Amino acid sequence: MYDGFDHVEKAWRDGLTPDPFLDVSDWADRDRVLSSTSSSEPGRWRTARTPYLRDIMNDLSPASATERVVFMKGAQVGGPLALDTPLPTPSGWITMGEVQVGDALFDEQGWPCRVVGVSPVYVDRECFEIEFDDGERIVCDAEHRWPTLDFTTDAPRRKTLRTGQMVGRTQLGGSPRRRFGIDNGGALALPERDYPVHPYLLGLWLGDGNAWMNHLSVHEDDREVVEHLADCGVRALFRLPHWRKGKCANVVIDPVYAVDQSGQAPASCGTSLFSVRLRQLNLIDNKHLPAAYLRGGHEQRLALVQGLMDSDGSITPDGKRCEFSNTNSRLVEGMVELLRSLGYKPAVYHHEAKTPKRADGRQRPCAAGWRVSWTAYAEEPMFRLSRKRARMRPRSAGRPGRALRRRIVAIRPVPSVPVRCIEVDTPSHLYLCGKGFIPTHNTECGNNWIGYVIACAPGPMMAVAPTVEMAKRNSKQRIDPLIEESPSLRERIAPSRARDAGNTILAKEFRGGVLVLTGANSAVGLRSMPVRYLFLDEVDGYPRDVEGEGDAVALAEARTRTFTRRKILLVSTPTIAGASTIEREYLASDQRRYFVPCPHCAHAQWLRFEQLRWTWGDPRSARYICESCEQPIGEHHKTAMLADGRWVATAPQNRGKTAGYHLSSLYSPVGWRSWADIAAAWETAQGSATALKAFKNTELGETWEEEGEAPDWERLLERREDYRIGTVPAGGLLLAGGADIQKDRIEVSVWAFGRGRETWLVEHRVLMGDTARAAVWNELGAILSEQWTHASGALLPLTRLGLDTGFATQEAYAFARGVNDPRLLPMKGVGSGAALIGTPTAVDVSVPGKRLRRGLKLFAIAGGIAKLEFYNALRLSIEIGPDGQPAFPPGYVHLPKIDGEFLQQLTAEHLITRRDRHGYPQRVWEKRRDRNEALDCYVMARAAAMQAGVDRFEERHWRELERTLGIEIGPPPLPPAPPSYPTPQAAPSGGLSVSGPARRGRRVIPSRFMR
Repeated sequence: MYDGFDHVEKAWRDGLTPDPFLDVSDWADRDRVLSSTSSSEPGRWRTARTPYLRDIMNDLSPASATERVVFMKGAQVGGPLALDTPLPTPSGWITMGEVQVGDALFDEQGWPCRVVGVSPVYVDRECFEIEFDDGERIVCDAEHRWPTLDFTTDAPRRKTLRTGQMVGRTQLGGSPRRRFGIDNGGALALPERDYPVHPYLLGLWLGDGNAWMNHLSVHEDDREVVEHLADCGVRALFRLPHWRKGKCANVVIDPVYAVDQSGQAPASCGTSLFSVRLRQLNLIDNKHLPAAYLRGGHEQRLALVQGLMDSDGSITPDGKRCEFSNTNSRLVEGMVELLRSLGYKPAVYHHEAKTPKRADGRQRPCAAGWRVSWTAYAEEPMFRLSRKRARMRPRSAGRPGRALRRRIVAIRPVPSVPVRCIEVDTPSHLYLCGKGFIPTHNTECGNNWIGYVIACAPGPMMAVAPTVEMAKRNSKQRIDPLIEESPSLRERIAPSRARDAGNTILAKEFRGGVLVLTGANSAVGLRSMPVRYLFLDEVDGYPRDVEGEGDAVALAEARTRTFTRRKILLVSTPTIAGASTIEREYLASDQRRYFVPCPHCAHAQWLRFEQLRWTWGDPRSARYICESCEQPIGEHHKTAMLADGRWVATAPQNRGKTAGYHLSSLYSPVGWRSWADIAAAWETAQGSATALKAFKNTELGETWEEEGEAPDWERLLERREDYRIGTVPAGGLLLAGGADIQKDRIEVSVWAFGRGRETWLVEHRVLMGDTARAAVWNELGAILSEQWTHASGALLPLTRLGLDTGFATQEAYAFARGVNDPRLLPMKGVGSGAALIGTPTAVDVSVPGKRLRRGLKLFAIAGGIAKLEFYNALRLSIEIGPDGQPAFPPGYVHLPKIDGEFLQQLTAEHLITRRDRHGYPQRVWEKRRDRNEALDCYVMARAAAMQAGVDRFEERHWRELERTLGIEIGPPPLPPAPPSYPTPQAAPSGGLSVSGPARRGRRVIPSRFMR
C-alpha cells in the first residue's frame, strides 16, 4: 500500500492543470527507446511499425473525449528451444520435444504452471549454444528471449533480450567480466510426500552408510547425529567398537540385536526394517538418489541435502563455500539436481584417478571423483552437525546476489537443429528449462501511456497486475527499463538506489504525480488512493471477488471517480465466453475492428481466421483470401495493408465514452508472428480441446466457446460399429477403466486408448449388490485380474482403474487398502482445476493426526475438463483420406452396439452459465436426466489413462506397447456400415437391453451375498 499521501494530494491538484496537445503516439515516436527492453526490435519506438496501435494510444491522450479504452488481443508464443532441451516437471523431467498442452512445468519462482500452447517444430533456424558460468548449456534459436540482468553499470538493469542481441556482447569491454546474468529459478514449490525412509537418514546412509546393511561410519566426536536421527523418529545406536579404525565410530540404524543384562548372551534378534526399506528402494549395493526424493517438499529436500552434507560434506574455514565430495557419479548428479531445485547454483569439478606417493615412499591409489561447490548462508543451513553448521555465515556477511544468478560466459553458433516454443499460463510467461532450472521467456501500448503520463501529463496513476508478485515483476522487467532507457523519463524519476528517491518497486514518484503498482488480489492496494489514470493489465486473470469486497475492476475504477477527465485502459487476452472480463467490456463498447484494404481490389475488411487458407500439412503455403475478389494475398502485402488500415466501429449504437479494440495475431507485422506460424499452430492443436482453446485465446484473441451442449445420443446410436463387445479393436493398445459407486450397485466401464487420442468402449458392466457389504466389492476386485482379448489375439489387462469415492467413501477406502494394487486410483471430483488429474494427497492419518507415510492416496479430478473434451470428440465425423478411403480423425470415439440407455447416460449432462452469489457468471455442469453413470465412468477412465501417461505418448511409446503385447497393427478399421439393425427397445425397469452380438455390453450381475 502506498503511503505518500502528501505527494498524492499535490499530484491530485496538479492533475487539474491544463494538459499538453501532444498525443501518446507522438511522444512515443519522439522519446520512447526500446534498445534494452522486452522488445524484439531494439531502437526508437516507431508507431509506423504497428500502425493499428496509433488510435488506441491516442484515445488515452487528454485531448480525446474517450474515458475508457478496452483492448482485447491475442498473445504471441515465446522463443523456441531445441527439442532435446530438458524441462523440469513436478514428477521428474520431460523434453521440449515431448511436452504437450496440459503438462505441468514450473515458473521462474518455482511454482507449478501449465502448458497452454505449443508451437510446431521449426527447422532451418539460426541456432546458438548458450553457456553459463556453472557449466550448464542450452541450445536455442536467435529469437529466443531471456530475462537478463545487464551489468554495464554499477546497478544491473533488467532487460528481456533475444539471443541474437547478446551474440558478441557477453564480455564487458576487454575485461574478463561477464555482461549478462540470469536469476536462478526459485526453489520448487512442491507438496510434502510420504517416504519409507526419512530424507535426512537416507542422506546420511548414502554418504557414510554400509552399502549392504544398516550401519553408518561417523567421527567419534559426532555422537549428536543420534539425536538428530531421533528428531526424525529414527532409532539409532552409537558405538565405539574394539575393531574400529582411528577415530571412526559406528552407528546402527534400527538395531535388531540386543544382549541381556550380563552383556554376553543375545536377548533378541530380528530383521532391520531400515534394511528392508533400503531393499524396497533398490538401494542395497546400488547407492543413488531415488527419483521420488528429488521432488519432495522443500523441507524434505533440504533434509536430504543436510544428511548428505553431514556425511560427505564440508565447508571452508571462512564459511564462503559449501562442498560435497564423492566418487559415485549418480550421487553427485542427484546432489546437483537437489541443490538446483532449492534455488542454488552449484558448480561441479572433476578430478582424475591418480596414485600419489606418501612421504614414506609408498603409493596410495586415489579414485576419480567429483566435488560440488556452492554458496549458502546460515538462514538456510546445509548441515545439522553443530561443528559444521557453526561455520556458516549470515547473508549480511556475504554477497548473496552472486549466488542467486548465473552469468552467461559464451554464446556460440551451432548447426541448425529443430526447435520449438511453448506458452505457459503464468502472468510472466516464464518457465524453467534445462538441468540448471534456468528461467526463460514466453503491451508496449500501456507502457507508452505510462511514459507519456510521466513526461507530459503528470498526475496520480495506478497500474494493476493480476497479483502483487506480478506487479513487482512487471516493475523490475518493464517499468524500470522504460524509465532508464528513455532520457525524458530518466530525468524526472530519481534512481531507485538514491536516498529518499521516492522510487521503490511499487511506487514511482515524479514531479506532479506518482505511479503506484499493485495486484488485483489486494483489496487494500486497489483502494489505497484516488487516481486520474488507471491501467488494468490482463484483467481476465483477476480474481472474481477480491477478499470479499467485490469485483477487482469495479474496485479499481472507483478510485477514479473524483476526476472529471479520467483515463482507464483495460487490456487482456480473453479466456472463456461468458466468463471473460475483457469480452464483457468489449461487447459493451463500440467494438472496433481494424479494416485493411485488399491489394487486388481495395476492398476494406477485417482479418478473419476463416479466410486464411493453406494446403494441409504445408503451413508455409498459407495465404489470405479476400472476401470480395477471392484472390490470395501473400504476406509480403501485409506492411502496406496495415499502413492503409483504419479502425471501424462495428457496434456504433454503443458509442459513448468507452472505445473497444480487438486484434488477433493475423495483424502481426512482417517478421513477427507469420500466417504460416498461425496455420502450423492450428494444425498442432487438432484433437485437443485444451490446445484449441489456447489457440483461440492467444492467437485469435477470441473467447473459447465451451461446447457444453450434449451430443445427440440418437446420432451416436446410428454410428455404432460392428466390433464385438468385450474385445479390444486393433487400434486400442492400453486399457483404463472407471468404477462409479451407487447404493445398490457398482458400474464399471473399460475403455481402450490408442494413437491420436482415439478411444474405444470395450465393455460396461453393472455389478448388482449392496455397496455396504463385501460381496459386490469382491466382484470389483476380480475385474483387476481380468484380461481382454485384442483383435490380434493378445490379452490386455487393465493398466489403471479409477475408483469413485464420492459415495460410500469409507467402503471405497477400505476396498483400496485391501486390494493394495498400484493400478487402482481412488478419485474425488472437484469443481475446477488446471488439470484433469492432480497430484495425489494422503488420506490416512495416525492418532495424533500425522499423515501416514504409506497410507492411502486420493486423486482429485476436474471432471469438467474430460467432459468438454469427450463431447467435442463425440461430435467428430469420419473423414475421407487422400486415397479415397475413410479415415478416423484424431480423438474419434468408437462405440460398439451398446444399448440406447448407455448412450443417454453418456450424454446426460450439459454445460450452463449461472450467476454466483456475487452476481458473476459461472460455468457449471448440470444433469439433464437422473442417470449419468456411464459418463462418470468415462471421466474416471480418462483421468486414469492420463495418469498412465497416454497424453505424453509418442510413436515410440505406442510401438513399445505393441512389442510388449506381440501385437502387429494393421490398417485402421473400416467405418461402420449403414445401420441395418432394428432400433433397440426401451430398457425394462430394473434391467438394460442390448442389441448386437451375443455378449452383452452392460452385464447385470446379481449379488451372490448370503447364497
